[in-house]
Amino acid sequence: MKHVRIVGVLFGLVFLASFSCSKMNNCEESEWINISFETLGNDTIVYWLENINQNKTNVFVVIKNQNDFEKYVRCNYDPLEIDFNNQILLAGRTKHHQCAVLGEQSIIQKCKEVHFDVEVIEMDCMKPEEVFYFALISAEYSGYRFQLNVVKN
Repeated sequence: MKHVRIVGVLFGLVFLASFSCSKMNNCEESEWINISFETLGNDTIVYWLENINQNKTNVFVVIKNQNDFEKYVRCNYDPLEIDFNNQILLAGRTKHHQCAVLGEQSIIQKCKEVHFDVEVIEMDCMKPEEVFYFALISAEYSGYRFQLNVVKN
């Protein structure tokens, strides 16, 4: 009887392990999905970040509530009102050794991971520059792991 119980427990462990592995493989085999987003700012309304680490080249903040928005985000006009029950804000800053502007942005998701891909385009001047970027996405992603990827061209 003791032998039957041990075999049963081993069988159960093997079943759980194979189920967990197949679940991980499904995630690894899944494709990246584009996430729709809305950017903040334009030529007239400018947003930037404050209260961030000034020593880092790239800074990335996921803002999920009004208190953090007020702590980190500044604007030259009245800032956009964000419903943090439905949206979260991805915000970042990249320092560059010469003039630069924000290029393309994209946000992609796979399993429980979200990548915020940002292009920084060099300009023809030698003034050091800070490039800021902001994207509003659905709050359904708030429990996901986030990663910033900056490409300088």
